[in-house]
Amino acid sequence: MIISGISQATSAADVTGEGLVILKAAMFILPLVCILAGYVVYRLKYKIDGKMYSQILEDLQARGDIRLE
Repeated sequence: MIISGISQATSAADVTGEGLVILKAAMFILPLVCILAGYVVYRLKYKIDGKMYSQILEDLQARGDIRLE
């Protein structure tokens, strides 16, 4: 917000075109990049299949955190 010049503007007319572009990028492009980065991490690092799920349940049962009935 400071870079866009909006903090110094007293009205909407005081914000420059460049400031609006920076503001729009901060509100649209930056979150989009973060969402895409999160999706990439999810696809590459989240590896819970049936075998892994069974192992997790066994470990939790062995520690006494859950009871399988």
